[in-house]
Amino acid sequence: MLSPMPLPPGPRRPALLQTWAWIRRPCELMDSCAARFGRIFTIRFVRGRRFVLVADPDIVKEVFAAPPATFDSGNKSFEAFAGPASLFVLAGPRHGRHRRLLTPPFVGKRMRAYGGLLIDITRSALATEPAGRPFRGHELFGRVALEAIFRAVFGMEEAEKLEAIAALVARLTGPWTALLAFLPGLHVDLGPWSPWGRFLRLKRAFDDILHAEIRRARADALARRPREDILAKLVEAKVDARSETESPLGDDELRDELTTLLIAGHETTAVSLAWAARRILGDPEVEARARAEIAGATGGAPLAAEHLARLPYLEACCEETLRIQPIVPIAPRLLAAPLRVGPHDLEPGTSVAPCMYLIHRDPALYPDPLRFRPERFQDEAARPPPHRFFPFGGGFRLCIGHAFAIYEMKAILATLLAEASPALAPGAPPADAYERKGILVAPRGGPPLVLRAPSIRTPPLAAGEPHLTAKPRP
Repeated sequence: MLSPMPLPPGPRRPALLQTWAWIRRPCELMDSCAARFGRIFTIRFVRGRRFVLVADPDIVKEVFAAPPATFDSGNKSFEAFAGPASLFVLAGPRHGRHRRLLTPPFVGKRMRAYGGLLIDITRSALATEPAGRPFRGHELFGRVALEAIFRAVFGMEEAEKLEAIAALVARLTGPWTALLAFLPGLHVDLGPWSPWGRFLRLKRAFDDILHAEIRRARADALARRPREDILAKLVEAKVDARSETESPLGDDELRDELTTLLIAGHETTAVSLAWAARRILGDPEVEARARAEIAGATGGAPLAAEHLARLPYLEACCEETLRIQPIVPIAPRLLAAPLRVGPHDLEPGTSVAPCMYLIHRDPALYPDPLRFRPERFQDEAARPPPHRFFPFGGGFRLCIGHAFAIYEMKAILATLLAEASPALAPGAPPADAYERKGILVAPRGGPPLVLRAPSIRTPPLAAGEPHLTAKPRP
């Protein structure tokens, strides 16, 4: 019997300690491993999980180009959170089918149709923050991102329902989520008082809500009631008959993909916006240039969706934010077949993880890498290729919502800068200070922001329409 191939070198500490270091201080762990072991190293997690982190862009290019059959899934460990039919965990033909069904609403005219909605929701949120009182930027951006998903993806309108689901989502994505994600030994239901037992009961309640929304969407489709939300499009979406059987997603498949869209599009967007606000407001030159671009695009008129296409510098700010501080540091893939990664032959069952955190900060690729310089992304001819800049993953597992995520960030930041006077609150932590937000890496403290003057109270939506973001004033 052949002995297993040796893995790339890595820390020799027990797997439990490495897992804990990954949960608590992932950036320091990656930096120290890269300094000691170079561009390929192994981190061992509990239950025998092995992650080979790759910080060499040429090797990452090869990983992204590997045939899909080489990999079992991207994040099998998240099946308990997103469901077995989630893009996070699917592999093979089912993964390809789901991608083709889910992609159309996030590109082209359909994506840009949500620009006005994003601006309106952000205006409503800003109107709830009194001038001069510090608030956590992540919380404001979280309310905006969550309402955007509820309205654009789920087609939810009733204020009472929006508030109830928002409260449930907040409990589902609490600070203990990271422990449950990285410590599968905690996946034991010991009753409602245990973390996993509490999670399962909350997840069942959330699933019940999603199934009710799916039934409502199907009924509206049968009655030919017009709807423009993404769920309504998915209910009737069919795969190209030339490559797949013509069949829309079933109820359980829709439930898992809606959960995935919520996970991928709520906290990730809120955290990305929090990092962008921290970087832009922390650099007076960048802030002034972004404000000037917005003023030039609007010509003094209220910000509208058609102005967003004229904000290339602000878009570059979004991309530079995701370069210098990607909210997830790796893009893991579980091997289903052997794969040569650099000089190492990796066996099935190993996770190979292109590491965007280290590649995005490599001084050989990005001069002065820790400096926030949006102009890196303004010259199309000099844009980094996908294996050097991949905050949304790459290859056949590139996030289907990557273009929409940038568009959403740009719309929300443009509204913030155009219609409020935001600033970092006194005593804000350093620009690179971070904390865990579930499985994500978020700026420490939110960051703390303050509006120096009241935001413009432009009526954001038609009379009678609900506002998840319109919390009562204290």
